[in-house]
Amino acid sequence: MKNKLKHSLLEAAKNKALSISPDNWTDNHRSVAYMGATVHLIDEGLNYQSIDLFCVEFVEKKKTAENIYQLMEKQLLEFGLDQYMDNIYFVTDRGSNFLKAFRSNKNTTKEKITKSIDGINYTTTQIEETPKKKKSNSTKYLQASPEFEDYSQSIDDCDQSEDDSEEEDDYDDDICDYTELTINQLSNNVRLVITTIKSCKSLSGLNRQLQLVQNEPENEDLDGTTNNNKHIVLTELQKTNEPSLFLVLPCITYLRDELASGERKEKSELKFFFYKRASQLLENMFIMEEEYIMAAFLHPNYKQLRGASSSQVAECYTTSRQSIVHDQSSAEIILDNYEPQAKKAKIFMSTLMDKQRQQNGNGQDEVDRYISLTLGEDEQYSNPLDFWKKKDTQLAFPNLFQLAKRYFSIPCSSSAVERQFSAAGQIITQRRANLDPATVNDIIFLRSIENRLV
Repeated sequence: MKNKLKHSLLEAAKNKALSISPDNWTDNHRSVAYMGATVHLIDEGLNYQSIDLFCVEFVEKKKTAENIYQLMEKQLLEFGLDQYMDNIYFVTDRGSNFLKAFRSNKNTTKEKITKSIDGINYTTTQIEETPKKKKSNSTKYLQASPEFEDYSQSIDDCDQSEDDSEEEDDYDDDICDYTELTINQLSNNVRLVITTIKSCKSLSGLNRQLQLVQNEPENEDLDGTTNNNKHIVLTELQKTNEPSLFLVLPCITYLRDELASGERKEKSELKFFFYKRASQLLENMFIMEEEYIMAAFLHPNYKQLRGASSSQVAECYTTSRQSIVHDQSSAEIILDNYEPQAKKAKIFMSTLMDKQRQQNGNGQDEVDRYISLTLGEDEQYSNPLDFWKKKDTQLAFPNLFQLAKRYFSIPCSSSAVERQFSAAGQIITQRRANLDPATVNDIIFLRSIENRLV
């Protein structure tokens, strides 16, 4: 079994179509430390595979970068992958020890940091990491909303006026009957507090309001669908049985549009503040890197790159052209026998796909021909590999086909290895707490292989 898998892994590594998601985990019963890794690849049949490669005991007491790298190299040696470390993408969270492990143990020839829902860090060994804040030499602060500055100023003014009034008034509060006060007789800061509490109560009932609206048939395509789609975005990004890196651009564009729409439509100052703050955090904590643009471009339904800037689009085209091998025979191939696939049921991601339109196909190279390719009206691919499996597609775009295998082997998150640890937690129960770590490793591996064969 492992020999057959070894052959598939080596072939994928040679073609740079292999990614690994490593992470650390500790069981809840004996506090045994483990390091697990899930491998992602595009096999010879152009199918996306995700396999739990190992879940072994981390014997060293300190989880330093050096110890992590040595254990990874030892485990990859069993599959012959230690010779192809430069071709492997490592998809990790933001753990500094993992990032340092794969950066410091290789001679860095090119360094380029990308962030994502998981990003890709290119040293000689490529690393994909979860999103981090933008790095800058100067400290940047997010501006508070003007209405909150006015709110703070009004409170300070009111506090000052109250201090002055306390010096002038010497009557006892016990004498006052506050039950007869009206809201207009209250001080400004008290009225502001009451208004804020009222808005918070309105916000706390928002979920209930959305549920009620969702149940109304006439509004099913409005608030209810929008609310469901936000949950679907997270589900799409965390799936591990299909390529997912191409989802980053359309999903982030969708979130930006939703937040911008909320800012324009919201009349409540408090809700408007949350929409605006969420937009600021999205812009400041997430960077749309080249790898996400490239993956979206290689998906035939997202190749128009909606949501990307003009400079990002130009850089994507340049990177694609740099990969083209100048071959006259391939340049003359035309899609004469191209047949669109059968119509599929509508899915949420289809709402984010390109609107098909006839484009100018005067370009002479492979990239221009791909850009000008027009799909059928109902031709939608939830899995982009279905498009690249077609022989006509591979013959017409041979170089982009190789790029597609490379980029679609990279997951956009490290959720796969977290699922591995979840399975390990179900294996190591209170009644089986004394299981040998080697046995746990074998069970995890065989379970993953069995799921692959189903």
